Amino acid sequence: MNRKTRQTRHAPPASAKGTRPFYAPIEDFAVSAASTLPFPLFSTWMRAYFQPEETIEKEKESATFGKIALCIAISGLIFAALSNLEILINIAFAPSAVPEEAYSQVFLLAMYIAYPITLLIYGFVGSAAIYTISKLLGGIGGYKEQTLGLAQIYAGRLLFTAPLVLLAQLPLVGIVFALLVLLPELFALYSFYRAIKHIHHLSSFRAALAVVAPFVALFLLVALITMVSG
Repeated sequence: MNRKTRQTRHAPPASAKGTRPFYAPIEDFAVSAASTLPFPLFSTWMRAYFQPEETIEKEKESATFGKIALCIAISGLIFAALSNLEILINIAFAPSAVPEEAYSQVFLLAMYIAYPITLLIYGFVGSAAIYTISKLLGGIGGYKEQTLGLAQIYAGRLLFTAPLVLLAQLPLVGIVFALLVLLPELFALYSFYRAIKHIHHLSSFRAALAVVAPFVALFLLVALITMVSG
């Protein structure tokens, strides 16, 4: 690899050069709001969601399995809290649509155990799948660096979409917010792509393939199981 190629592949993203994207005001507001919350890592996770390349560079030296597990486990607790709030909102506005078991305190509390465990399994296994494909496509990054980056992006996405997810449970206006949630979900996928491209120094096509392929494989597997069992 010549010097020109190496410099190009390691060139910083546009935001690092002073050119800010059109969504910069939203990013500034979200990061500022996250920094007011009592948990200091929230602002880091929000930055990872909007600026994966810069955050990965800052965090890669401290990427440990313990730090990754902490990020994923806290995401699971946040997910559980949001699910509890969604159920409570639905009980208040549409009680007939809420399953009977959702009224149980044991069911609600069980989420705080089940969700972190589920996300830990999904996080490490899912990242391993993306890592394997990235390596097969010529990637050079590390597993811990990648998994921490993806976990922080996911956590940032969870924080960013939390208000929209809760507002989506309201009657009448809920459908509007449910549709709006799709935009940050797609942006999270874009941030995953940017992270994989940066960490593994892959081309745009190969980075996109590494991110999308596991989801496609999972979809096909579920479809196949459904067909066989049906």
